Amino acid sequence: MGTVGTAAAAWQSTFMGVVPKGSLFAACQSIGATGSAPLISAVGWATSSAITGATALFDSMKGGRDPKKGESESEGEMK
Repeated sequence: MGTVGTAAAAWQSTFMGVVPKGSLFAACQSIGATGSAPLISAVGWATSSAITGATALFDSMKGGRDPKKGESESEGEMK
């Protein structure tokens, strides 16, 4: 499997051989070279789960949402 014609090859070609230190492309190269993608995926999954859980907890403590709130009278009659 070659890399010619891939999105990564096209992206790298825009740097004209010099990938800027600290750029997103450099970070992606480091992740690919070290094999840390599964770890980063796990951290992202845990973070998004924590945010989702905190949001659900906050909504339940607040009393949830009123689905009719913000609806105009004409929208309510159409349903």
